[in-house]
Order: sequence, then C-alpha cells, then structure tokens
Amino acid sequence: ETSPGEYAGAEALRLAATTYRDLGFTVSLTVSPISGPLLVVPDDLRASLESGAARLSDPAVIERFKGVLTFVHAQLGDLPLQSLQIGHEVDQYLARAPQGGWSDFGAFLFAATVHAKSLWGAQLKVAFTSTLASLIDPSTREPLFAINQIADVVSFTYQPRAGDFSVVEPAHARIQIETAIGIYFPKPLHAEAVG
Repeated sequence: ETSPGEYAGAEALRLAATTYRDLGFTVSLTVSPISGPLLVVPDDLRASLESGAARLSDPAVIERFKGVLTFVHAQLGDLPLQSLQIGHEVDQYLARAPQGGWSDFGAFLFAATVHAKSLWGAQLKVAFTSTLASLIDPSTREPLFAINQIADVVSFTYQPRAGDFSVVEPAHARIQIETAIGIYFPKPLHAEAVG
C-alpha cells in the first residue's frame, strides 16, 4: 500500500500468479504487516502504531489490511493457495511490543482470517509464522499458544543453531520439534522455513 487505498505491484503479482498456475503450483503465501522485529506497513500506519496513537486491533488498521488482502486476491485470480500467513516471525516484534500487543495481534489476525476466507474460501488454511524457539520458550509460549487457537495451523520457521551459530546436534533439534508437537497436538504444524 503506497498510500491509503492505493497499491503497487499489481503486474508482479499477476505475473507470479500466471507462472505458478502454469507450472501447476499451489502456493503458500505470506502477507506481512510484521516481519521479524519490524512493522512492515505504510509510513503513516507505522508512525501511528509506534507512537501508540493506533493499535493493531483498531478497526481502521484492520480495514487497511483487509484492503491489501482484497487487492492481492484480485491480482492472483484463481491461483490455488495452500495457506496464507498473516505475518512472518511475528514473535520477534510482539515480544517487544507495548502492553497488549499480543492480544491486539490476535484481534487483527481474527479479522484478517475472516476476510481472507471470504475471498479465497473456507478451505484456506490461515495462520501466522513465528519461530520454533518462541513456540516452546516459556516466556512466549503462552501468548503464542493463545493466538494460535485462531490459526488453522501452527506455522513456524526453524534455524537449528546454537547461540554461536554452530549447528545443534540432531538429537537437540528432535527434542525441540517434539516439544512443539506436544504443545500443539492435534493442530497441524507447518514448517515454512528450515535452515
């Protein structure tokens, strides 16, 4: 969104949709108001959200995002979607967000999910992506568990590395993944990125 209600990138989205459709791909799409530790929204929204003048749960903020989803849907046409992630590694931003940030994102996600399913159909799996580390960390597990009750699947990224960026032992990686399964079973887990 370049300004309220104005969008760029239509041609790129249509080209991608045509290419993927022609190749027979089903797409897992991420539309990110949050990407890692950053708000990825137009400058006016970012300024309002960062100053506390607006919250993610505000109807005006939600309506702007619904407009983005409507625009993306119109450009993608009948491209089959496997899933839609509303944000990428949102835990990194929400862990340092002001009080109420987790619940604000939950309200935002709920409204975005309802709108996305009205566009793509009830079969669409809607979620958000967080890091596996935050899914199982005691300090972030509870709010992520609550928000994941809204999601159709638990979507995560996983970089199995130690603090010094060395690779962890396979047994450690297994324990982390089994811990997440134990917390979220029977909800499906989707690994969006592993590396």
